[in-house]
Formats: sequence, C-alpha cells, structure tokens
Amino acid sequence: MNEAPGEALDPHTEAHAERGLQNFIVASGIWARASGGTTWGYPGLHCFESTVQRRAFNQVIIDTSASCSDDDLRAAMSRVEASGLRYRFRLRHVIDHEMRPRLEELGLVHGGGLPALAFDGVLPPERATGLRVEPVTGESNLRDHVAIVAEAFGWEADQLGQVFRPALLDEPAWFGWVGYENGDPVAASQLVVGDDTGGLYYVAVLSSHRRKRYGEAITRIAVEAALDQGCNLVTLSASQDGYPVYKALGFHDAGHHVGYTTPNGED
Repeated sequence: MNEAPGEALDPHTEAHAERGLQNFIVASGIWARASGGTTWGYPGLHCFESTVQRRAFNQVIIDTSASCSDDDLRAAMSRVEASGLRYRFRLRHVIDHEMRPRLEELGLVHGGGLPALAFDGVLPPERATGLRVEPVTGESNLRDHVAIVAEAFGWEADQLGQVFRPALLDEPAWFGWVGYENGDPVAASQLVVGDDTGGLYYVAVLSSHRRKRYGEAITRIAVEAALDQGCNLVTLSASQDGYPVYKALGFHDAGHHVGYTTPNGED
C-alpha cells in the first residue's frame, strides 16, 4: 500500500495527493477552532493547536520542504511544546526523504504513516443494509457521533467531545453523519469541503457492528454529499481495516502521509 519514501507519483495522482493534504489543512483548522484552540504558521508550515492532549488535533503540517527553514521548524516545535500539548509533525511521503534528517536532528521520531486514497470515479451500485443514516444537525446526534468515533478509535468520549463540539455545526464546510441500527447509533463519518475537494474523516463503526457493510454505507453517504457540494475529488487517509472498504468503493492510492513525534510515544 505504501510507496518508498520519496517515490514519485504520476502527475495525475500527485495532484490528487496534494489536494488531499490541502483539505487536511482546512479540516485541522476547523477542529482547532471548534475546540477553542489556535492556528498559526510559518512559510511551508501550518500549525494547529486544540485544547486536548491528542496528537490528532495538535499538528504541524509541512506543506513543502522548499520554503520550510530549519529556524522555523525549531520555532514551531518550541511554540507547540510550550503549550504542554502532545503533537505530531505531518507531511506527504514524497518529501519525507528530504525532511527526515532535519526532523530527526530536532529529536523527532518517525512514527509511520497512513495510506492516502482519492476518489474521482463512479460509485458502484449500492448494497442494501439495515443502516439508517442521519446528518448531524444538533447536539443530540453530535453526541452520538462523538461516542461512536471515540469507541472506534479507542479514545475517551469526554475528551473527544471537547473538539467535536457544537461549534462544528456553525462551520459551513463541515458535515457529519450518524448511522443507526434499530435506533442505536453504530456508525459515523465526517466530510470537510475545501474548494472542489471533499475530505472524509473519522469514518467509524462500533466494533460490535462491523462486517455488516456499515462502513461502506456511511462512507458512501459522505462521498455522495461531497459530489452534491460540487467536489470533483474525495480524499481520505485509510486505516488497515478501512482500506479494502474504500478500494471496493473505487478509491485509488495517492501516496501516504507520514508522522513524526517526540520520543515520549503516542497518545
């Protein structure tokens, strides 16, 4: 699934991968604002701080190696460390070979990555499930959304709820869904629209309700919504379990995202 560090993509896929990263920058800003956090940056760096101890929401995203100076890397690292938050540097694999020596010199540790996928085709025929999907429109089903994502990702719901707050509902680029089985919330997904690209995030199914095609259904509804919003590309980062689901829906590989953290481990 993953290319070797620095391996080039064909121009078509390269463009899709870049659009996916730009969408992730938009999404990170939305989550930071919703949590009451801050956003800031330097040339080539986009920095996001939430109010919770989760690296997923405290990110220094490296947009390009060309304009990213060592002084700015050190300044970004110092600033986020001063906040007391655990954080992650994140970049696309195509510049990892350039950035790795510089990041390791700062004491950061390569933490692996996730496959990036993109969709610009036609969805296969829908397969029926018993899932009823509703958009997140208020605090009640936002709480359901939080509970599902927290269980699926192994996080604390109270902590996640400090980021996925009702302020998200005021973000015009953010959309969320909850899937219900017999009235019980069992699946969730998010979409962030940036220009003509839709980014899918936090696609989740409760562990007790997997292998029922609910992941496929909750992903499909978000892809369809992105297309309805005028997007001509949909992107996401895939977990090992989610990867075959997305591939079956028509997503194609678009490189991968690489993370670097301080030596004190993950969340």
